[in-house]
Amino acid sequence: GLIPLTVLAYLHVVRGMRVWAGLALLMALCIAALLTSPYLFFMVVPIAFAALLQAAGTRQTGWGTAVLRSGALAAALLVALIVTGHLSGDGFADKGFGMFSMNVFSPVVPQVSGLFPGASGMLDATGGQYEGFAYLGGGLLLLVVLAAPELRRALPRRVRRHPWFTAVLVGSMLLAVSNEVYAGPYHLISIPVPDALAGLFGIVRSSGRLAWIGIYVVAALAIATIARWRWGGLVLAVA
Repeated sequence: GLIPLTVLAYLHVVRGMRVWAGLALLMALCIAALLTSPYLFFMVVPIAFAALLQAAGTRQTGWGTAVLRSGALAAALLVALIVTGHLSGDGFADKGFGMFSMNVFSPVVPQVSGLFPGASGMLDATGGQYEGFAYLGGGLLLLVVLAAPELRRALPRRVRRHPWFTAVLVGSMLLAVSNEVYAGPYHLISIPVPDALAGLFGIVRSSGRLAWIGIYVVAALAIATIARWRWGGLVLAVA
């Protein structure tokens, strides 16, 4: 639940939550993520910084305050990383980026599903794409299809209003599919990773997990859109 909670915290901070109360909330969520899972940490931290920067962009606070809060958050997280030992030895470094990725079709192709006969396996073209398992499910796919026209009309406005959060979403999805892009069994593209960046990308070797941010956001937008309809409660119950 840390990713949805951080997204909610982002909304509160952007909409005018008290300056230092917002920082304390984001700091607590980041440290909780670090103590739970390094991968959650990598997903929660960018959202937290996006909140601080977006608050300045929407004039809830000045850029000076935003920089000060961002610096305080960075310092606190550095201390937490040192205290928990994550920066000792090899730290997070590992190999596997490009193998433990998300298949492009994973969110929409039925997998491990009781609703669709024969969909008991996973899309896995690399032997490690189980890490990028991101099937939305039949009910949520129904909601996304129904809400798609409204979401498409609102998308440009939301992107303009939330550029920092949009950058986090786009970046996390690009890392999720990795530099070795597969759609079903088909290898679409291979992007060489320079040796200088190999260690950095190795930090998030199971990058397919980073798709969770986008999946949560898509689910929330579809549910919120349908919930406003006259018969939205019934549709949600069916889904």
